[in-house]
Amino acid sequence: MKKLVKVSIGILLSFVLALPLPLTVPFQGVGVAPITAIAATIPAVKESNVTLYVGYKIYQIELKNLYDDASLDFKSGNSKVARVSNTGIITPVKKGNTTVTVTIRKGGNKYTSKIKVTVDNPNIELTSKTSSLNIGETFTYKAKANGAIGSVEWSVSDNSIASINSKNGKLTAKKAGEVEVVATAGNISVSYPVKINRGMFTTDTKDIVCSDQKIIYITTHGMDDDDSIIFNIKNKDILSCKWGKFDGDVIALVINPNKVGSTTITIKSKNTDEQLILNVKVVKDTNGRTSDAKELSAKEIYAKCAPATVELQITTYDGEAIGSGFFIRSGILVTNYHVIEGANKIQVETYDGKLYDAQYILGYDKDYDIAILSIDAATEYLTLNKGDISVGETVYALGSPRGLTGSLSQGIVSSASRVYNNVEYIQTTAPISAGNSGGPLINAYGEVIGINDFILLDSQNLNFALNVFQISKVNLDTTIKAEDFYASNKTAEPARVNEDSSKSSSTYTAQLIAGNTIVSGSLLQSNIVDAYHINLTQEGEIVAVCQPTDKENFNELNFVITDLSGNKVADSTAATSDGSQYLGLSSTLPAGDYYILVYSDSNYLNNQLDYMFYVTY
Repeated sequence: MKKLVKVSIGILLSFVLALPLPLTVPFQGVGVAPITAIAATIPAVKESNVTLYVGYKIYQIELKNLYDDASLDFKSGNSKVARVSNTGIITPVKKGNTTVTVTIRKGGNKYTSKIKVTVDNPNIELTSKTSSLNIGETFTYKAKANGAIGSVEWSVSDNSIASINSKNGKLTAKKAGEVEVVATAGNISVSYPVKINRGMFTTDTKDIVCSDQKIIYITTHGMDDDDSIIFNIKNKDILSCKWGKFDGDVIALVINPNKVGSTTITIKSKNTDEQLILNVKVVKDTNGRTSDAKELSAKEIYAKCAPATVELQITTYDGEAIGSGFFIRSGILVTNYHVIEGANKIQVETYDGKLYDAQYILGYDKDYDIAILSIDAATEYLTLNKGDISVGETVYALGSPRGLTGSLSQGIVSSASRVYNNVEYIQTTAPISAGNSGGPLINAYGEVIGINDFILLDSQNLNFALNVFQISKVNLDTTIKAEDFYASNKTAEPARVNEDSSKSSSTYTAQLIAGNTIVSGSLLQSNIVDAYHINLTQEGEIVAVCQPTDKENFNELNFVITDLSGNKVADSTAATSDGSQYLGLSSTLPAGDYYILVYSDSNYLNNQLDYMFYVTY
């Protein structure tokens, strides 16, 4: 056992001896401490950087790991800036920089340590200040006294213009004019000018932090009819701005960040020297919610998101309809394309009940069923989710089901991804109805994850929303005015044809129906099949939809296309749009003659069944 211990100690010593040692540490044989312990015992100053103020405090140098019988020597690199005594007391002399060197001697060994000394004149630094206030407003000044004796006290140059609390620095604006706010500590003081405006412009906040588009509402007071409001940006590289429209005395300023940085926006009156200064800091987009974000209650979701949702009131050749939508930028909103399809007029009712005409159709995609519109107004808008959607998470649908504006429903995500015809849908249990189309599907953080689109009526609570990321798929290079969009729909207005009962009872006499036609007819107990003739001059697609006038008769209706021999070439399937059931069919057929048959089984047809169908080819 002794032999083994001896060998182990020998191996350990050989390892220790192989390590490099600091030149200033003498080797003391095999009993030395590990290298880290040796380094920790080297004498050194406790602070390597100090700031002193002329005429204020001196500084006593302190050392760590100092040997009891060590000798010390102190020297200032520039005694005109700061001098040091033989006991290590540094006294500031004048503003500047120098280095104090401390030399420690012990048993023939010498160590040196340095302190960087900055000397400044005593001063008072204002850490919170403002350059302007409106009459009646308050602001609390804050200051830091550097090298001054005593606490900071406050005063103003003219108490008739503004008053200030001498202890806490709270300033109250009384009347228009200019005043100096003075901070004093000992025999040192500093003043800062403040302009008191009569209050032509007010806003909720003057200090703005944003990473995305921001809307600030500015209230004007007592502007003359011939006056106007303008803004000036100090650094236009950081952000750009545009005005919204006046709503009474309130106007919206839309701020669009360009890059990270800080700048100011000065709001001015053209005819007066009144101004409002906004301090804007643009920060980096975090590309998602913060790590400490908390889920919101249903009540909080509604309060946060409802103001950015809208009801769309649509007029088409076929009547009037209602849909929903939501803003993704100030004045820019998203809805389903099928909501505005064929529109002759689109009006947008905002959360506060104001009605706006659609200004532009910025883009749309029929396959994704998405349309992007704009109105001439500054609006709140919603945050789009970055893509993290999980089955089971709580979701909310906002919209106007059956015209019940501002309705909120709650559910969960049943499936995060259902892909049909290359379009991705989110399946949810949040109930939606006709009128919800185009409204937002929102997660528990108040982010939009989907665009409510359709439901399956013949199932239990199966609701579908387009995944919101597909908004980026819409081509915005085809922006057109709303009037031009209406004009294109007007030229495509379908013809309207009523059933000629003297012809519809037989395929031999069936009336010829052109493409882009709406047909109205009736099935009777005496005539349970109506036939219509279509002629396809070249190979092409026939699309048709049919529904009963009374939705209670939906299950009694059948809708097919046959060839001249009576063979079925296209059959319909039940579908729904905005809660309305219909039979739809789509088929590409060669050139030739075909029949559209609308019929019912006589065992079920007890009364007259009125129907309507639309066909295009």
